This record gives sequence, C-alpha cells and structure tokens, in this order.
Amino acid sequence: MAEITEALELEKRSKDLGWRALTLINSLLQIFNFGAALVAAFWVDRLGRRTLFLWSSIGMLLSYMVWVVCSAINSETGSRPAGIMVIVCVFVVYFHYDIACPRAWPWR
Repeated sequence: MAEITEALELEKRSKDLGWRALTLINSLLQIFNFGAALVAAFWVDRLGRRTLFLWSSIGMLLSYMVWVVCSAINSETGSRPAGIMVIVCVFVVYFHYDIACPRAWPWR
C-alpha cells in the first residue's frame, strides 16, 4: 500500500493527513476484507465454490485492468479523480479476492 500512496503522491497532496491517510486506508481495507470474507463464507452454500471462484477471478481481472489504466492516467496527468479511482480499485480487487481466496482456508 505504501507504493500506491507514493505513486499517487497522497502525502504530498494532503499535508493535513500525511501518514494518517495511509493508516486510515489500511485500517478500512482490513475491516472491509474481514467483512467480504465473512459474507462470502455464507454464499458458498448457495452459490458453490466454482461459481465464487469464477466470479472472483473475472472480477479481479477486470478491476485490476481498471486499476492499471487509472494508475497510468494519474501518473501521466496527475488527475485527482484517477487517483481516487485507484484507491477504489484496491478495495474492489480485494473484495473479489476475498470471495474465493480468503487467508484462512477452512480445510486446513
């Protein structure tokens, strides 16, 4: 996450926040990850593992493509909306990751 904030120049743009912006984003991301994995755990019985895995894979691919495009636009032009979209894409990619690949595997 530190590389993303350096690339977006969050610390330079928001002198009021500084390291607090990074801490806030990381904290929200971890809470979001827990919630997404918890919700996905309840979806397994209804949708099945294969469906969740396909949804996760396609979602990560598409959202990562948007992330890369927005990151390139932000690097070239310094566009603030593109930078905000990169942070949103981080959450979207992790949501799709948490659906099928949570950090705690149930069969271990």
